[in-house]
Amino acid sequence: MIGPLAVRADADQPTPALLAEIEAGRARLDQVLPWLDAEQPDLQRLLLEAAWSRPDWGPAAVKQLRNWLTHPTFSADRDRQLTGLLQTFADQDEVQAVLAKAIADPATGQAQRLQLLQGLARTRLDPLPDAWLNVLRTVLTDEDRMVCQEAVFTVKMKDVDGCDSILRAIGKNGKYPLEIRIAGLECLASRQRACEPDLFGLLREQMTAGKQAPVKVAAARTLGASRLSDAQLAALVEDFSQLPAATISLLLPAFSKSKDAKVGMALVAALERLPGAGVSVGEADRALACFPNEVHVRFRPLREATLSRNRQDWGQLERVARELLPGDVRRGKLVFQSDKAGCTACHRAAGQGGAVGPNLSKIGVIRSHRELLESVLFPDGYVAPEFRTYLAATDRGQIHTGLLLQETTDAIYLRTAPRVRTPVARRQVEDFAPVAASLMPRGFDKVLSRQELSDLIEFLASQR
Repeated sequence: MIGPLAVRADADQPTPALLAEIEAGRARLDQVLPWLDAEQPDLQRLLLEAAWSRPDWGPAAVKQLRNWLTHPTFSADRDRQLTGLLQTFADQDEVQAVLAKAIADPATGQAQRLQLLQGLARTRLDPLPDAWLNVLRTVLTDEDRMVCQEAVFTVKMKDVDGCDSILRAIGKNGKYPLEIRIAGLECLASRQRACEPDLFGLLREQMTAGKQAPVKVAAARTLGASRLSDAQLAALVEDFSQLPAATISLLLPAFSKSKDAKVGMALVAALERLPGAGVSVGEADRALACFPNEVHVRFRPLREATLSRNRQDWGQLERVARELLPGDVRRGKLVFQSDKAGCTACHRAAGQGGAVGPNLSKIGVIRSHRELLESVLFPDGYVAPEFRTYLAATDRGQIHTGLLLQETTDAIYLRTAPRVRTPVARRQVEDFAPVAASLMPRGFDKVLSRQELSDLIEFLASQR
């Protein structure tokens, strides 16, 4: 029974009366359960501090978890409460043991095991405790294919290593559904020294001719993150004519370590044939970084033509750069944390902020002042693969656009706005594709004064 001061879990925040009880240290665990999965950083911090100051909440959390497992019911509120409980008390040995035992035991029931795995995937523990790593390895070979698939998605989201041989076996096993096989291979992509020919063929086939839109995109992401041979890269270039530019952008990182001039020339030729705006200059520059000079000479006309199409943007960048003033790190931190700039809704720096966009805690190591200004003014110039925006269209005519947060057996979760987590049921997905645009809006040079912008850039440059 939820306490009388709590309200529905889908409200924006607890009632003022409950907030006062939490701050005074008088709230009960059952009253705050609906809010432990809060997206608001300030509320999240308040609840974590309350949990740390209340040692009696730990045993109560274990009791609540056992009660849910004994009397299972499923609803959006229950799912949110379970996730919040795990996020808050995941560091407690007894919670870890109860969860691991329930996931491993088929008697728990499929629906509950899936829900527990999804909750585990969203915990903040890094690295995961041994009890959870062991149970993940166990259920990756579970006879229940839905549980196996959920385990693969959990391993992928938590970037768990130590399961590579199992994941490779899943990827190579034609008896598994394609979505499980491709998800398993995506977990492996960045850790493998090479992509085996049969797996390369599977990924390439699914990317170009697959019937499930989310699987096609996952295959492209996997290829883009893989270490491909020059022969495989040359074969991949041949597929560009069948792919939209946004999908090609997912593939480009695979080319960034090649030094083969023939591959580079073929890549530039394929980029020249792309209709419309093609890929961004930033994406192309990174893909071509290691190719010999002759490739860069070949690319130069296309690069200049692309920049020319964006001449207005570059003119704006030059103008704003000239207008910047001496910046101050302390003031810039205040700008970063202000509601006016809204940076902390998505980004983290100096120990504060969200996780929707890239973590900027060390951005000053890899970006110059000029590059930081360009990223702030024109966030679409280069989008890291892990922060790519996706569009999901459903058979009910709904269109959702956002960052890919989590994939589960039954849904794809997108961050469609700051602190908004939108589930899209897999069975309803008709189309799923990457889009070129970033969720970060343009126009910061109009929102912030020149002094505020200068201070913000100085603060970002100091993050090392």
